[in-house]
Amino acid sequence: MIVKSGVLSALSPILESGVGRPRTLSLQGFLVAAQLNALHRHHQGHLVEIARILNAMTPGQLASVGIADWDPSEAYDRVERLFVSLCKVLETGPIVDGVRLDAGWFATRIAAAAVPAKLRTSSSIAVDGTDLETWGALHGDSTTVEFDGEAAQTQLMEETPTKKAVRKARVLGIGVDGRKQYTVDPETRAGQRSATNSRPQGRTWDLSSTSRCSPGMSGGPTGLS
Repeated sequence: MIVKSGVLSALSPILESGVGRPRTLSLQGFLVAAQLNALHRHHQGHLVEIARILNAMTPGQLASVGIADWDPSEAYDRVERLFVSLCKVLETGPIVDGVRLDAGWFATRIAAAAVPAKLRTSSSIAVDGTDLETWGALHGDSTTVEFDGEAAQTQLMEETPTKKAVRKARVLGIGVDGRKQYTVDPETRAGQRSATNSRPQGRTWDLSSTSRCSPGMSGGPTGLS
């Protein structure tokens, strides 16, 4: 998977400065050890865990990922040094063959390599939404808010009897989508939030942040709305 991702051929020439002794720990060895560590249940993404994986490899396994003359006592120092160098390169974002090699490119290449080529193209559109709480305050009682638009069609909430008089929530305006605005934040709308262990269910006012993958695309998210 690491070789198939293409990150080795792009980053190895940049990381090999050509000055001083040849690097004992190869980029391939580092990334393979990181991948093996990630396969463990309840793993921790610590550099020391990657060093332990490398120290557990046999000489033959080390040689297969381009590591020779491995000294276990120097494992952590070499892992940390290569990790820092890799981070600096990705933060700088050099452009190779018209492509910026940054952290987003790196993560996308690694993730895409795990997916068989025949499954990368799809005629479907994937949408993943995350509700962000508004900074605007509600003017009135939340139980008097009336859902409208798609919230009225897709969200249900059990009605609770009102035991005392409450102040009806005030509508401050109508958005470009035709839905009511209950706070001074013009981008938020009323909706239903499910209960969790730390929060009961109830009405909420959120801005929906959505990642969209276009049809036929095999890369990362192509839009944010």
